[in-house]
Amino acid sequence: MLLPDGARNAFGMHQPQPTKDAILSLLRHRSMTITELCQALSLTRNAILVPLKDLRMRGLVRPQEIIRTGRKGKPSLSYEIVPEQVEQMSAAYQAIAPLLLEALLTQAGEQAPEIIKRLGADLHSALKTSALGGDHGLSTALRFLEQHGAQIEATTDGGRQIVVSHSCPIGKLVRVDKRICGAVASFLSAASGKYVSDKCMHDEKLTCRFEIQISETHQLKAPAISNN
Repeated sequence: MLLPDGARNAFGMHQPQPTKDAILSLLRHRSMTITELCQALSLTRNAILVPLKDLRMRGLVRPQEIIRTGRKGKPSLSYEIVPEQVEQMSAAYQAIAPLLLEALLTQAGEQAPEIIKRLGADLHSALKTSALGGDHGLSTALRFLEQHGAQIEATTDGGRQIVVSHSCPIGKLVRVDKRICGAVASFLSAASGKYVSDKCMHDEKLTCRFEIQISETHQLKAPAISNN
């Protein structure tokens, strides 16, 4: 299995690179079929399919073309990275994003809430283009948040569905401006088609909390958020 440079444990031994990272490392060089990935990483087909599906769900890789080998049977798909998505994984964004958000919202002034709302809706639109099987509803949106660091607990209370995470996936941005939670509310609203309230707690330990109105009287035709 391929190893990242300098990947060693406390005993100085090389540690195996996580499968998803190894797949991305290979696809950075060229497109590959599942069979080629299996051979390169010395893994079974099933061991490749699960992380590859997750990478597709996150929009990091995509099927490129059908490889016709001349043999009978189903042609193989070739996979490639989505450069603009993989580039966003750079650690530099963690340093730049808070500064950029602060400058943007300061410049936006009174228009900041509307920009934040639109950000969430645009994020859902991007998810729709990458979601597998055309599923871009609430369950997919929650899974997307979990893949990016949230630990989702979803419960139902009367006419509300309550979504809580004790791990905030955008904590650095929330520390800059707590209104950015409204983007997540807008994202969930676009995914569910329901009215979503931002009830996040911005103490020393951030807690995400969103209330989705599931009764018919609160069904929306367009995303809407409420920041409290």
